[in-house]
Amino acid sequence: MEQADMTNNATSSALQRVLSSKLASHAGSIVRVSGWLHKKRELGAITFAILRDRHGLMQVVIQDRDQLECLRSAHVGSILSIIGEVVAEPRAIGGAELQATELTIDALVEEPPPIEIDKPLSHSPETLHTLLEWRVLGIRNVAEMGLWRAQATIGDAIRDYLRSLDFVEFHSPKLLAEATEGGAEVFKLPYFGRQATLAQSAQFYKQIMVGSLERVFEFGATYRAEQSVMARHMTEFTTVDVEMGFINSFQEILELIESLICHTVDEVWKIRAQELSALGAVRPRLTEKFPRVPLRELHELCFCETGEDFRDEIRLRLRSGGYANMRAKNGAAKPCLLPNFRAAR
Repeated sequence: MEQADMTNNATSSALQRVLSSKLASHAGSIVRVSGWLHKKRELGAITFAILRDRHGLMQVVIQDRDQLECLRSAHVGSILSIIGEVVAEPRAIGGAELQATELTIDALVEEPPPIEIDKPLSHSPETLHTLLEWRVLGIRNVAEMGLWRAQATIGDAIRDYLRSLDFVEFHSPKLLAEATEGGAEVFKLPYFGRQATLAQSAQFYKQIMVGSLERVFEFGATYRAEQSVMARHMTEFTTVDVEMGFINSFQEILELIESLICHTVDEVWKIRAQELSALGAVRPRLTEKFPRVPLRELHELCFCETGEDFRDEIRLRLRSGGYANMRAKNGAAKPCLLPNFRAAR
């Protein structure tokens, strides 16, 4: 018996792991797959197990009585390693399924999960508490996985474009001795008997770096101790800070912003269209040149289209309506630039 187990282990380790996206290309071969149990359907003497790995989902067919009994106690999230023959099956995910001959439970989940990750997750206000409470499980939903892939692709697209224009990425400190810019409140914290603040932005350091490298940018966390009047909070967010020297006019900066946004949208939708569509995203309608809209005119447009009056506001307040309603009425979001924001208000 021990010799048989050693033989099986040797066979298992000799087989290279195949990911879900490549399963169909191995039709007719014996392969090994590993992943999380995403869903299972027990139909008498046969069980269909949906396994999830970093590339997506795959279907495994289990008919051996001992394997069925072993799998019976495994709930969603259990980690499985399975050896079997790949069979072409047009009705299966990816056009192929694995008919199991060996099954090993590497990590057993003994209780059913509190949320169903194999179904679309609602982001409505009514379910937000549950969604955040079990976020560690919710991000295993296939559609939710697309959020992180899209976010990573956005970063790649921005970096590639700025580097093509000779910008150099740098990383500025986030723990500072004091505030580095006015107009934004800071978070204060003790620092070995002294007081420190969390960085409000990279502006101070960008200006230093321009004196050395001329063109720089940073992806960094920004912290501002400000009460938010928007659904998106200002207390902590990731920003792309860009600084450049030797420009001819302010128009050159606006043109850089336009081209950067257009390039990023094109790249992300070219690479991540499937993930974005699964999330219900709508591709922005971009023009080569974005409209330049003074802030006062934007207030006027908002009033005409939504009836909400911001025209006498001292500051631009993005309430839960207003500009969001403008976008909803016009369909996909269309960008514009506010070139004279401070003067206009």
